[in-house]
Amino acid sequence: MKKLYAGLLAVLVLVGCTPTGPGVQPTPTPIVVPESTPGPVASATPSQEELSAEAERVYRTFFAEWKRLEREGGADEPTQILKDNGAGRYLDGVVLMLRHQKEQGVEVSGPLPEVKVRPAPGDSKDNADPRYTLEVCEDYSAGEYRDESGVHAGQLLQGNVYLGHVDGQLKVVWAVTEEVERCDI
Repeated sequence: MKKLYAGLLAVLVLVGCTPTGPGVQPTPTPIVVPESTPGPVASATPSQEELSAEAERVYRTFFAEWKRLEREGGADEPTQILKDNGAGRYLDGVVLMLRHQKEQGVEVSGPLPEVKVRPAPGDSKDNADPRYTLEVCEDYSAGEYRDESGVHAGQLLQGNVYLGHVDGQLKVVWAVTEEVERCDI
């Protein structure tokens, strides 16, 4: 549809620029631009609080979609939501887990994991921007995983999630978590 509009616009521009007769040039119509009232000016440099809030939004969006797909039995390919919010080895790893889950028939049940997030700027991995690093606690303890070997209780994981700009968009690019007895977030 965009190509059709662009083509029509090109034709209209060419037609509008064609002289109407020999030696006759169209008279340009003056364009009047209304004066605008200045509105609030956005900060050129976002605060650390704003950067951390954006990082948390991206992480929570990716995480919620990942957990939704787990509850549906896995996936062969990443959804657009996963691709819009994750990238690189991190996205590849999550998709690999979802494929394995689907192939092996692993079932995930119970409530969605409870997630706590706190900004942790400064640390960076895998080309992430250190301003967007988050510390997370993912509580899977109320859930269960069922595979051919039986039922497995969920875990409590804590660690860092790293984000960076990929193709002009903030995305999760890596995470390092480990099983813990108790989160300190």
